[in-house]
Amino acid sequence: MIEPDDKLDVEALISDLKAVKSENEEILRILQDLPKGIVILNKDLNVEFINNRLKNLLNIRTKSIKKLSAFDYIHPDFRNIVLNLQNKRLSDDLELKLVSTAGNWFWASIQIDSIYFDGKKCNFLLVSDI
Repeated sequence: MIEPDDKLDVEALISDLKAVKSENEEILRILQDLPKGIVILNKDLNVEFINNRLKNLLNIRTKSIKKLSAFDYIHPDFRNIVLNLQNKRLSDDLELKLVSTAGNWFWASIQIDSIYFDGKKCNFLLVSDI
């Protein structure tokens, strides 16, 4: 049975969750316009978030990022390296060749860290064109 005090705790929890969601949305809004490329990848290397800078570098025009895989943008010569890292732990600094949707490739310096995003363990990548 829910006591009146328990109901207040549930309401406080819901309020806290809404505040966290609002805070996360604000963080993503800020990340969206940073001058460095940012992408958040889930454990399967599918895109959870990608900012405008990296979308422009990779020539991504789609609005639906949930169908994007990091492997679509990694030069074929480097895909096995990333697969081997993924099987261990994807958290290091790398230099890789990336490929845009237009087929142009470029070297990128990538800094990787693990984060929790939407309740899932993900990889946060800071991508710089070099």
